Amino acid sequence: MAHKQLMSQDWYRVSTLRPHLRSQIEISLHDYLDRDWFVLFNRSTGKTVRVPSGDYEILRRFDGHNTLDTIWNDLAWSSQRDLPPQDEFIELVSRLYEAGIIALDAIPRTATLARIQVEQGREWLIRLLRSPVSQKIPLANPSRLLRGAFMTALAHMVFSQLGLLVWLVLVVVGLLSAIEHWQPLTENLSDRALSPSNLIILAAVYPVVKLIHELAHALGARRFGGDVNQVGIMFLVFVPMPYVDASDINRFRSHSVRSLVTLAGIFAEFAIAAVALLLWAQTDPGLWRAILFNIIFICTVSTVFFNGNPL
Repeated sequence: MAHKQLMSQDWYRVSTLRPHLRSQIEISLHDYLDRDWFVLFNRSTGKTVRVPSGDYEILRRFDGHNTLDTIWNDLAWSSQRDLPPQDEFIELVSRLYEAGIIALDAIPRTATLARIQVEQGREWLIRLLRSPVSQKIPLANPSRLLRGAFMTALAHMVFSQLGLLVWLVLVVVGLLSAIEHWQPLTENLSDRALSPSNLIILAAVYPVVKLIHELAHALGARRFGGDVNQVGIMFLVFVPMPYVDASDINRFRSHSVRSLVTLAGIFAEFAIAAVALLLWAQTDPGLWRAILFNIIFICTVSTVFFNGNPL
């Protein structure tokens, strides 16, 4: 029984292939929960793949000279406890090939790789059926803009000790203002927030706030040497909102840097909320005050509920 599980009937189709890492792949070692993981970053696509150290022991043997059969037998003779069954080995090769991490000296013809190609062709339909109210439409590659002198300088200014000091002052002053005006700010909160006229203002303000939120992620990635290769519009419950693909931060070795860039959007919204609070306290009732109220609502209640929620 163990012998049947270890071998694969499709092995003969791939055994002579000679995989090798693509030249545009960057490899970095990360520590996640006291376990070593290797992050493979494809510079041409901006995609990252994270593999455990056990799989990397296989991957590092992909040099373009050894066949898959030779690699698998070497692993078997090395008496490794985690020798993968051939079906799992094929699955690993398929996943790395699909992600553009490895290249093969021949067109793969295994049933697994063929299935992946079919799935890629209907990926958009599967994504639509799984989440019909949440779709992404990529629009452009902003990497050239972010690498410009102005955006680079802005990124270094925002993510600096001075930027941290300004953020702390804004948040503290905003918090004190919120305490001072707590009663008029929260009076009939649900009725005010869910009134038809306010929902129109909320729908108009929400994408603008989220644009700054996503810009904070992009500036954070740029500040620490990463790139943002995609910007577009994401529809959440048919409401259009901007998004950026900041997955390049996954290759950052420092866990604190990755966390900072991940939380940058929330930090930006807290700063916006503080400024809006100060202006709201000095503004007479009217449209402008209603806009400021919605900015405060989005940057506090909304961002904590959606972005800060671990679920």
